[in-house]
Amino acid sequence: MAAGHFLPNIGGVERYIYNLSKAFLQEGADIAVVASHTDHSPLTERLEGIDIFRLPSLQLGGGRLPIPTPFSAAVRQQLKAIENWKPDIFLIHTHLFLSNLYVARLALRLQKPYVLVNHGSGYVSGGGQILTLGLKAYERFLARQIGKHTSAAFGVSMAAAEWLSEFEIIAQGVIPNGVDMVTIPAPASDFRTRLGISHDTCLISFAARLLPEKGADSLVSAFQSLNPIKTALAIAGDGPALPALRAAAGNDSRIHFLGACSHPDVLSLFGVTDIMAYPSRYPEGQPTTILEAGAMGCAVIATPRGGTAELIDSPDLGIIVNSEAELEAALRRLIEDAPLRKRLGQNLQKKIRLNHDWRIIAANTLAMLNPICKDFTKAATTL
Repeated sequence: MAAGHFLPNIGGVERYIYNLSKAFLQEGADIAVVASHTDHSPLTERLEGIDIFRLPSLQLGGGRLPIPTPFSAAVRQQLKAIENWKPDIFLIHTHLFLSNLYVARLALRLQKPYVLVNHGSGYVSGGGQILTLGLKAYERFLARQIGKHTSAAFGVSMAAAEWLSEFEIIAQGVIPNGVDMVTIPAPASDFRTRLGISHDTCLISFAARLLPEKGADSLVSAFQSLNPIKTALAIAGDGPALPALRAAAGNDSRIHFLGACSHPDVLSLFGVTDIMAYPSRYPEGQPTTILEAGAMGCAVIATPRGGTAELIDSPDLGIIVNSEAELEAALRRLIEDAPLRKRLGQNLQKKIRLNHDWRIIAANTLAMLNPICKDFTKAATTL
C-alpha cells in the first residue's frame, strides 16, 4: 500500500488503508504501507501486523502535500528496504502525492504490477486562484505519470472511479470504503454525560478534519438559525478552520467543540447522536464519517459529494441537501420527527452492514488482484 499519509495521522484515506490492511491480514496476505514521514514516528515500524516504511519528507501546504526529501540517502534506504520486503503487487492510494510516484517507479523497476485506487471526485483547491491553478497542474502531472503504467485502476466510489477519466485513466470498478462491523461498539450510554448533554436533548454531530471545505461552518450557521432550546451540536476534530468556527459559534453554549478525538470516541459520539450532519464542499471519495455514523444508527444529512449520493440513494436512507437553506430545513424536520430519525438510521445501518463490511470488501478485492498479479507475471515471463 502506498499513500501520502498513514497513522498516526488521522483521515479518511488513512482509515481506509488501515482497515483494508487489517482485513487483508485476516485473509492471509502480508501487508506493508509506504507513507511520508511527517511526525515523530519511527521511519520503520510494525503496527498490528502491518509493516510501515516512512519516507523522510518536506512539509508543504501545512503538511497536506509532503514531498520526499530531495537527494536523501534516507529516502533511498527506505526504498531499498521496501524492495527487500519483496512485494508482489502495489496498491497506490490517490495520485496526489509525489511519494506515490516514487513507489510507482519502484514497482516498474522491480517489474511488479501496481494498481491505482482513487479517493477523490474533483480537484483539490488551494487558498487562492494562483495556488489552486498550481495544485491543479501538479495533480494532473502526477495522475498522468502514475496512470501511465498502472495495471488497473479503481475508485472508492463510482464518482471517484469516473473522476479518473479526467486524466485519461479508465477505471475497472470500485473498491468501496467500509466499516469494520465486528468492532463497532454498542452505544456508550454515559457519553452524553461526559459531554454535559442531557439525554432528552436532540444531539447533532459533525466529525472530520476541520478544513474550511468540509462544511462545518455551514452547519454552525444553520444550527444557530434554528435556535430550538433542546438541541446541541458536537463538533469533533481539529484543523485550520477551528478558530473561525469558534468565532462563529460565539457564546452559544449549545455548541460543543471536542477537539481531536480518538476513533473509539468518535464512534461513541455517533452512538449517542440523533443526527449526523456532513455538509461537505470537499471533493470526497466515499466519506468514512458517513459510513461510521450510519453503522452506529445515526440519521444522516449530507451534501451529494463523491460517493455520498451513491450511499444515500433513497429518501428512506437519509437526506441529501445542496445549500445551507436546505440543510437548515432538513435539520428542523429531523429535530421535530424522532420516528423519522430512527427509521432513517436503521435503514442506512442495514445497507452498510450488507454492502460495506471490510471483510467482504477485502475478500472481493483479493479476488480482483490475484488475476492482475498472475497476468502481469505471465506477460513479464513472455517478454
